Amino acid sequence: MKTKEKLDALISDKTSGWQAKAEWREKNEAWLDKSANIAIKILRELRRQSITQKELAERVNVSAQYLHKSRCNNEILF
Repeated sequence: MKTKEKLDALISDKTSGWQAKAEWREKNEAWLDKSANIAIKILRELRRQSITQKELAERVNVSAQYLHKSRCNNEILF
């Protein structure tokens, strides 16, 4: 197989959306930084109290999924 054929085989017809995602991250950088700081505080508190994410979620009356998203910095929290 020739090099061009190999490259053509790797090219997808679907767009990846990387540019839109990068623009979104740039636009929301301040909020994402705040979310990252919250995630660090959550991890510290989990370790300090030797509790699970589920236990912390129950204590602060939010879902474990919400805590997970905030901890993993997957969404803007506010």
